[in-house]
Amino acid sequence: MAAPFTPRRRFFATFGYSLLQAAVIGSTVAALLYFRAPRVADEEGEAIASHALTRAHQMLEQMESAFYDWRARALGRESTRSDAEVAVVAVDEESLANARRGDQAVLAQRPWPRQVLGELVDRILDEKAKLVVIDLPLWDASPSCAPATDDPAGGPSDDEAFRAALDKHPGKTVLAFQARDEPAAGVPQVRPFLALVDHRPSQSEARESVRRVLAERRPAYVIQEGPRVAVWAGVQSEEEGRALIRRWEAKAPLVVRELTPADRASEITPVELMASLAEVKVEGLDVAKVPRARSLEPPFAPLLGARSGYGAAGLQPDPDGKVRGVPHLTNYAPREGQVRLMPSAVLEAGMLLAERRDLRMRGGRLFIGDRYSIPVDESGFGLARWEAEEAAKDARGSLKRVVSAWRLLVNLDDARHGLPPRYLNDLEGRVVILEDATRYSTDRVSTPIGEGVPGGSVLAQAMVNLLKSDGVERVDPKWDAVAAFALAFLGAFLALTFATSLRTAGGLFSYLGAVGAVAAVYLYVAYQSFVEDRLWLSVAGPLLAMALTTFFSMASTLRMDRRFRELLHAALGHNVSQETVRVLSQEPELLQPDRRQVTVLRVRIEGFSVILERATPEKIAGLLQEYLFEVTQVVHAAGGQIDKHLGDETIAFWGAPVRTDRHPQLACETAMELMRRLERGRAEWLERYGHDVDIRIGIESGEALVGDLGSDAKSNYTVLGDAVRMSGRLCGETKRYGARILVGEGTAKVATDEFAFREVDRIRPPGSTLPNQIFELWGARSSLDDRAVDHLAKYEHALVAYHERRFAEALELMQQCATERNDPIAALYTMRCAKLLQRPPPGDWDGVWTEAEPPVPAAATAKSTPAA
Repeated sequence: MAAPFTPRRRFFATFGYSLLQAAVIGSTVAALLYFRAPRVADEEGEAIASHALTRAHQMLEQMESAFYDWRARALGRESTRSDAEVAVVAVDEESLANARRGDQAVLAQRPWPRQVLGELVDRILDEKAKLVVIDLPLWDASPSCAPATDDPAGGPSDDEAFRAALDKHPGKTVLAFQARDEPAAGVPQVRPFLALVDHRPSQSEARESVRRVLAERRPAYVIQEGPRVAVWAGVQSEEEGRALIRRWEAKAPLVVRELTPADRASEITPVELMASLAEVKVEGLDVAKVPRARSLEPPFAPLLGARSGYGAAGLQPDPDGKVRGVPHLTNYAPREGQVRLMPSAVLEAGMLLAERRDLRMRGGRLFIGDRYSIPVDESGFGLARWEAEEAAKDARGSLKRVVSAWRLLVNLDDARHGLPPRYLNDLEGRVVILEDATRYSTDRVSTPIGEGVPGGSVLAQAMVNLLKSDGVERVDPKWDAVAAFALAFLGAFLALTFATSLRTAGGLFSYLGAVGAVAAVYLYVAYQSFVEDRLWLSVAGPLLAMALTTFFSMASTLRMDRRFRELLHAALGHNVSQETVRVLSQEPELLQPDRRQVTVLRVRIEGFSVILERATPEKIAGLLQEYLFEVTQVVHAAGGQIDKHLGDETIAFWGAPVRTDRHPQLACETAMELMRRLERGRAEWLERYGHDVDIRIGIESGEALVGDLGSDAKSNYTVLGDAVRMSGRLCGETKRYGARILVGEGTAKVATDEFAFREVDRIRPPGSTLPNQIFELWGARSSLDDRAVDHLAKYEHALVAYHERRFAEALELMQQCATERNDPIAALYTMRCAKLLQRPPPGDWDGVWTEAEPPVPAAATAKSTPAA
C-alpha cells in the first residue's frame, strides 16, 4: 500500500502522463499546422482533399477561418476605405434604369454591345485613369452586330470595334480570363487546307496575324520555316484559301496546301495565343506548388491583342465557401512538359503600371521589380487586407469610390456634342475596375466582411493592396507549430496545477479562469499581430491543442486521483472526511508510517452486552447504524480519523494523517459533542429500541506509530502505542469512578487552557514504577458557572489534603462535595479517607490505590458529571 502513496511516484506518474499527452496532442496539431494543405492537385489529378489527413486539415482550417474573419473585420474597423488608388466603375441597376428612361433599349439590358463597352473604356481613360481592368464576361462572340458567316465583308464586327477602342490605349487595359479545373469543352475546328497568310521574324511578332485568323473563326497555325515563322489559316478549299489571301492582301506567296498530321502540333488556339501574351516568369518560385488549371477560358478571339494585358479573374473560395483572397498565379500546362504561369488580373495590372514583367518570390512576398510587392503563400495566393468592417451594399465592396457606368456614358455623349462633362467622376490617377454589378450578375461571392460582394470589388481591394504593397501575411508554419506545441504543454501544466482543486466551486472557477486567461492572452497577441502587423498567427490550432491537452491531462489526473482516493478509502475506510482526502491528495506523504504526537479517543456503549442479549438482531443493527453514524459525523466534523469500529466501541484519533497541534483540544470537543448528541437522541432511541443508551469515553495523548500497517491483501491505516492502550483503559475505568469522560495526563496538560479537568486518581501502568494521573473532563472553561467552579476548587483542596495525608480534612471536604452535587468520585474518596484514617498507608505511598472497589452506580454518574 505504501508504494502508490509515495509522493514522488505519484507526482512523476501524473506529470509523465501529462507530458505524454502534451507531446502527442501538441505534435499532432503542430504537424497539421506545419504541413498545411496545399492548393494544388496531385499527379493523378485527384484533389489533395481526398487524402486521409485532409479532413483533419479542413476541420482545423474551418475553425481557424472563423477566427481569421473576426480579425479581418477588426482590421477593417481600424481602417479607412481607400479612395486614392482604385475606383470601381459598375454597370449597375442605375445604368439600366437610366437607359430605360432615356429610351435606349440597347443599354436597358445586359450584356451591352461591345462597341459601347469600348467607348466606355475610352471615356474612362480620357478622364485620366491610369489603367482599366475589365472584369466582364467576354468569352463568346458579341450578341450585337456579329457577322453571321466567316465573310466579314459587311464591315468590322462589334468585337472588332471593341478591340479597336482598346488598341487606342496600348498598355492601359487588362482583360480578364477564367482558369478552369475541368478540361476544355468543344470540338476543335478542322479545315482540310491551309492558306499561307503571313511571314514574320518570330512567333511574338506573328501574334497579330494569328489574332486576325482566329477573329475570322478559323484555325491558325504558326510553322517554323528557317529563321522565320509562317502563319497559316485553315480553309475549306483551295479556292477559299486563294480568296482569303487576296482579301488580306498578304505579302506571302499565294500558297494553299493540304493539312497534314504534322501541322496539328503547330496549331495556335485562342487559349495559346492569350497564354503567350500573358505568360510570366517568377524567380524563386516552385511551380509545382502553384494551382494548376486544366483549361483557360480566354476572351473571344477577336478581342485578343498585344496592346492589352490579360489576367485571371477567378476567385477561389475556401472550403466554407468564403473568398478571402486572390490566387495571383495559375499553372497552365497545355501540353505534356509545357508549363506556363498565368498572372491574375491584379498582378497583370501591377506589371503594366510598373512597366516591368520580372517577378520574384522572396521572404513570402511576390515582387514586381522594385516597385510593388504583396504577401503570398508558396502557391502565389494572396490574402486580401479588407479596408472595411462590412461590405457596402453596392458595388464598392470595401472601397470608397464607385461610379455608375451611366455617368461616364453621359459624359461621353456630352463630349460628342462639344459640351463640358456633366459629372466629375474624379478618376484621375486611379486604376479602374470595370465590372457588372447588376442583379443579373453571377459573379458575386461571400467574403469575411459580407455576402454577395461583386467579384470585381474583391479584385479592386486586392489592387489597392498591391499598389500599397500591403496585405495579410500568414506566419511561417513553424511558428504556428511552435505555438500549438507550447500551448499544449501549458494546458498540461494547468491541468496538473488545478486538478486537485476541482472538487470545489472555487477551484473550478479558478481553473476556468486560468484557462480563459491564457486563451485571452494568446487571442490578444494574435489579434494585435494581425491588426498592427498584418500577421496571421493561427488561433484555432494552438487553442485546440491546449484544450485537448487540458482535457486529457485533467481526465488522467482525475483518474489517478480517483485511484488514489480508492486506495485512501481502502486504507482509512470509506468514512474518511472530504477535508482529509483533500489534504492527503496534496500531501500523500502524510500517509507514510511515522511516529507522531496524537490523541486517541475511545467511546463505547455502556451495557451493550445486555442489549445484545435482549434486543432482536434488527433492532441491534438499526441502533448501531444510527449510533455509529452519529459518532462518525461528530469525529469527522472535528477533523478526526476513525480507526475502526469494534461492535459498539469506536476508536478515533487526531494528529494523523493530517497534522495538527490542537489534537487534544479537538478530541475533547468531540467528547463533549458526543455527550450532547446522546442527550438529544437518548429518549428517541429508548422509545424506538426499548433500551436506554449511555456512552463512556476515554482520551489520551502521546507519541504513537501511525501509518498503513496492513498487509498486501488489506490496507489498514491505524495507530499503535501507549496512548491507544491508555485510552482503552480509561474508557473501561469510567464505570469504576462513576465518570463519563476520563482523560489521561498527556491530554489534560495540553488542553487545560481551554477545558476544565479534575484529577480522578493516580494509577500505575504495567511495567512502570511511576504513577500516572487520570482526569475527568468537566467541559469548556468558558461554559462553567460559578457553582461548578466553586465545587472544583473545593474538590481540588480536598484532593491536595488527601495526597498530603491529611485524611481527616480530606474526608470532611469530600463529604461536602459528595453531598452538594451527588459527586460519585468525591463519595469514592470519602470511603478511601475513612479507611486510611483507620489504617494509614506506608511512608513511601505515592497515592496509587491498590484495593478493590465496587463500581459507582450508573444513576449517580448520569446526575453528577457536567459533561452530561
